[in-house]
Amino acid sequence: YDRLLELYGQHGLFVERMDNVSCPGANGFETMKMIMQTLRDTPPKEIGDEKVTALLDYQSSERRDIATGEVTPIDCIKNNTIAIELGDSRRLVVVRPSGTEPKMKFYVMWHEESKSQDLGEIEEQFTQVERELEGLSRELAGLVLE
Repeated sequence: YDRLLELYGQHGLFVERMDNVSCPGANGFETMKMIMQTLRDTPPKEIGDEKVTALLDYQSSERRDIATGEVTPIDCIKNNTIAIELGDSRRLVVVRPSGTEPKMKFYVMWHEESKSQDLGEIEEQFTQVERELEGLSRELAGLVLE
């Protein structure tokens, strides 16, 4: 564990989490379909305090820069997945509907530079980032289920 903290000190923190949002009822799968289309058509400008900078659509294999509208191809296997970039290609929220259950999955992947080389301070920073990502995930859930 200490070695992992040392690596975070050298290379920055990499934090991930996964959350589920249920879409219950007879219309659950239709709700998920509408959510994905809404994200594609009108991605949020912000999630929490984080500015959305790009939308990566794995169905169309395109990355759309939110500020410029520039569209560039991405090399991927086509599927019903969207990645929302938050200022850095290492800061993503990936949204994917389940194919077997009426629920959406949010994968939050985050990179942040370490503010210290002290292992205790790195651990505190990691814990703080985890809390912030939980809030970010909740914020996104609120946006898509409005």
